[in-house]
This record gives sequence, structure tokens and C-alpha cells, in this order.
Amino acid sequence: MRAQTPARFGMPLTDRELTVLGLAAQGLANVAIGSRLFVAESTVKTHLRRISLKLGALSRAHAVALGFELKLLVPGEPPIVARPQKPHLKENTDAS
Repeated sequence: MRAQTPARFGMPLTDRELTVLGLAAQGLANVAIGSRLFVAESTVKTHLRRISLKLGALSRAHAVALGFELKLLVPGEPPIVARPQKPHLKENTDAS
């Protein structure tokens, strides 16, 4: 079971950041992570930059190592991969 995301530098990781970190830990390249999550490679890079800042990591490998050290990632458990969110459509409640 994953631990709660610590606020190491005052900001916890989002669920999406945890997912990206987990996929990076599996050795996936940025393009493959983006494909799996239905986002652009640049979005993956942004997530990885924010993860590194929040964890105080010096590199992608360091971020993954910290993820395991802080029990954000659990060996043998797949990363949380949420389905892409669909835009919320406003229901038309106007009877006219």
C-alpha cells in the first residue's frame, strides 16, 4: 500500500504526478508515458519537472529513487493510472 504523499518541500504530489513517477520507475520514456496517459510529451516533461522540484530530486533517476525511499512507489505494484478525464458537459436545464 502506498503511503500518503509527503509534503517534503511543502507541496504533495498530485495523483497524476504519482502516476507519471510510477511509469518512469518502470523505465518508460516520456513519449511512452504520454501515450499511455493520452497527453503530450511536453506535458510529461512538465510533470517530471514539478515532481523533481517537489521532491528535491536532482534527476529523473533521483526522483524515482526518492519515490521508493519515501514509499510513494511500492516495488511490484503498478502505478496508479487514471483514465483520461472527459470534459464535464453542463446539462441544459432551461425549458425554453
